[in-house]
Amino acid sequence: MHIPQTGFHHIVEGEAIEAAALSSLHAQATPALQNELGLAWHDRAGARLSIAARLPASAIVINRAFGVRPDTLGAVATEYRAMGTQRFFLHLASAMDDMQAAAAQAGMIPARAWQKFERLPGTALPTKTAVVIRQVTPDTAEAAIAARIVCAAFDLGSQAEPWLARLGHDPRWAIFLAEIDGKLAGTGALFVDGGLGWIDWDATDPAFRCRGVQGALMAHRLQLADARGLTRVHTCTGLPAAGDPQHSFHNILRCGFVATTARFNWQPCATPQLTAAMAMSAEHRGVA
Repeated sequence: MHIPQTGFHHIVEGEAIEAAALSSLHAQATPALQNELGLAWHDRAGARLSIAARLPASAIVINRAFGVRPDTLGAVATEYRAMGTQRFFLHLASAMDDMQAAAAQAGMIPARAWQKFERLPGTALPTKTAVVIRQVTPDTAEAAIAARIVCAAFDLGSQAEPWLARLGHDPRWAIFLAEIDGKLAGTGALFVDGGLGWIDWDATDPAFRCRGVQGALMAHRLQLADARGLTRVHTCTGLPAAGDPQHSFHNILRCGFVATTARFNWQPCATPQLTAAMAMSAEHRGVA
């Protein structure tokens, strides 16, 4: 697959808005949730670490670090392990070849890369469907439902639901639910900061898959982004692989995004326990 590249500053910008969105989630956790879930957000020598040590090993959309370099990889991996985190992704800040020696020394192996995307304002969107979209208000039953759908889709475990339900307490987030025939079918969120947008937490209840839920949610959020005059909107998902076509990859392209760069990831060497977790992870099932 040929993936066109974009300007380097756009790639850096996309990493920054993604990290800011994940940092915002950490900021919404109460002290009780921080303790219960083993939450931490750390800055270490230019790397930004998102840690949820007591979530399942499959929770790689939370347990991941941005901006890891060869000279910081070992220290970052050690910090995750010291917190008791079974599995985590280290997002590279340099070329794959530059990391081989440091990764091997730290007991890390390559993981599936994540494709980054960006969209300029005004790009044509899919036509409207019968799916009804409405915004979620914090501290409501609907916020809890959105969190339940997200945690199930991203393998975060039910213990993470009270945390995800608090996401809308940051006014930079807008969380939406999709409804079909009067039933709540899926969710998605838009994070806005500094004139940029980040699309995240796209998830559909399994009973409503292949009914246009994510296309409708994506189009609604991008219409909001255009109305607010955002310069660009960024998002990402796992790269397609044999036997896993990554439906989210194609849904993103249909909404006017262009692929920018593939971000390489490293993960701990597999154990029987981690192998089972990887088979269930959102990254491998194409919903991240």
